[in-house]
Amino acid sequence: MKKILLLASIAITTAAFSQDCPGFNPGSSITKIIPGLYKLTVNFSGNGQKHLDVAFFEGPTILANLLSTTCIPVNGGGTVSVNFVSLGNDPRAVVIPATGNCGGGDPCPTQALTVSYSATAAMPILISSFYAKRNNSVVTLNWNTLIEINAKEFIVQKNTGNGFVDVKTITALNKANGASYTTTDNDVNKGNTFYRLRMVDFDGTYTNSDTRTVKGTASDSEYMVFPNPSNGNGKVSITDISEPTDVQLIDNTGRVIKNVSMNNNNSIELNNLQNGMYQIRIHTKSQGSVVTRKLTVIN
Repeated sequence: MKKILLLASIAITTAAFSQDCPGFNPGSSITKIIPGLYKLTVNFSGNGQKHLDVAFFEGPTILANLLSTTCIPVNGGGTVSVNFVSLGNDPRAVVIPATGNCGGGDPCPTQALTVSYSATAAMPILISSFYAKRNNSVVTLNWNTLIEINAKEFIVQKNTGNGFVDVKTITALNKANGASYTTTDNDVNKGNTFYRLRMVDFDGTYTNSDTRTVKGTASDSEYMVFPNPSNGNGKVSITDISEPTDVQLIDNTGRVIKNVSMNNNNSIELNNLQNGMYQIRIHTKSQGSVVTRKLTVIN
């Protein structure tokens, strides 16, 4: 009932809100996936936790023949998509931006967006899977599509902390039943790198895929020491090790009491340690990066 009342007040309500309301960017659309099933894509801008109230209709009168309503939580700006069912030929949606989350916040009815379906509109590129994996300084990206009609290209974008930038463009195969793609990117970022795909149709509209996170070349989260505290026995584990790595065990006087080069194995045992505080220094040879972990031994 909340969403229906909001729709009735679109044309007459003006208000000031305590939080910034999301805005809408060009490129929002409704496209047909299969007969009876449609996809609403909304391109928006914003900051922080917000939500979008959406009402779906069928027929020429925008407030007639309500099909369904939904609430979409969003954070920041980007692109969101939701599927809905319509057995007619003229589905449309009214999207009302709001502050806060789906359980509260203030609506922004004066900024409502109306999106209508056009039978001549380009079909979207629908992705079934998207993966990104690091191997040393090379990140391999693989993705598969379900549908490609009027598809122009994929733009690989990445974010290393200063916003998304274009990396490369891959021409779409434009296969109605989908296709598979793979590409690589040279990335030496020591922190996390975020990747996404911008999927562009021939009419210029686009949607962005979900984001995939790749651990940095010196990501702390890849190195684990356990148990900690230890009773004298422990283990150092490096996930997805792919290059020679030296591990040093150093006592509280600075003396190196163990030095191991890890090549094909991804863990080493630390046994029969005396009480005290230790440092474990992990040195990746090709990158020159050093990560230090502390280990406490209590027998």
